[in-house]
Amino acid sequence: MREMYALETNNAIISYDMMGHGPILLCIPGASGLNDSSLD
Repeated sequence: MREMYALETNNAIISYDMMGHGPILLCIPGASGLNDSSLD
């Protein structure tokens, strides 16, 4: 599942790595749904 949104939000992953926080991915369309399921 991680690969799925990683491919769509390749740019976001870089920012996520810099920040070191997960919530930034929630702001990315597409990844939001996958993250929501993972958190739940």
